[in-house]
Amino acid sequence: MFEGSSSKLNEVTEATENFDDKYIIGTGAHGTVYKATLRSGDVYAIKKLAISAHKGSYKSMVRELKTLGEIKHRNLIKLKEFWLRSDNGFILYDFMEKGSLHDILHVIQPAPALDWCVRYDIALGTAHGLAYLHDDCRPAIIHRDIKPRNILLDKDMVPHISDFGIAKHMDQSSTTAPQTTGIVGTIGYMAPELAFSTKSSMESDVYSYGVVLLELLTRRTAVDPLFPDSADIVGWVSSVLDGTDKIEAVCDPALMEEVFGTVEMEELTDARPASASSGSRSLSKSREGKPGLQSSSSAYWQ
Repeated sequence: MFEGSSSKLNEVTEATENFDDKYIIGTGAHGTVYKATLRSGDVYAIKKLAISAHKGSYKSMVRELKTLGEIKHRNLIKLKEFWLRSDNGFILYDFMEKGSLHDILHVIQPAPALDWCVRYDIALGTAHGLAYLHDDCRPAIIHRDIKPRNILLDKDMVPHISDFGIAKHMDQSSTTAPQTTGIVGTIGYMAPELAFSTKSSMESDVYSYGVVLLELLTRRTAVDPLFPDSADIVGWVSSVLDGTDKIEAVCDPALMEEVFGTVEMEELTDARPASASSGSRSLSKSREGKPGLQSSSSAYWQ
């Protein structure tokens, strides 16, 4: 990955009409993402970062972006080019045609059909991408904010993790950004021991991944006002199942209709102790004993 030419940035700026709101396809704690269709017909996503609070870390940010640009994996978003200017940074990515997993699960209406095989492949691909960040990158990359909004789907519904490596740098560098609290992650996806902590770890990524699994199985959001007693999805599933294997009590009805009485139903029930109970794996209340992603992906989905 390299710092792009000014002419390329000018073309992106032109394609988005100077980053007009109508081209926005996503927003996050660290920036806004726009869709840019260039004159060549190539389509990209470009993230615009507010970096006025990060001027002192310009060189380290360039170094980190170049490093991230070298990371290649089928289940990670590929960073193409970047630009750093006085007040903003811009990162060019491949455009993902199907949008985010959050959109597919919770936003698009009527809700797109998601059969068992598609959900299985999304879960397994996400685990593979996260395991690569944890186990194959040196030093290991902790994502810090795994959630369906940061899992993007291409035209074939292959999942690609986005925003890896960026959040850590932005959070550590920022001193004046109003959204920065020192606590990293998103409510509903943070391991309980991190709720009032500034620390993050590979284990906390695994916990967040477990929450994503529950969303895939239930098609419910991580935080839902309909959950009793202000519970999150982990508390709700644990309470409803209460140590049983009555997966149909929490599972997406459309998925149950597809798999009931089939071998896939057995797979779904087998997945329940690891991902849907209050047990001791990715959704453990304690950091100790949480597995890594290599063992998690095998235990949950194989």
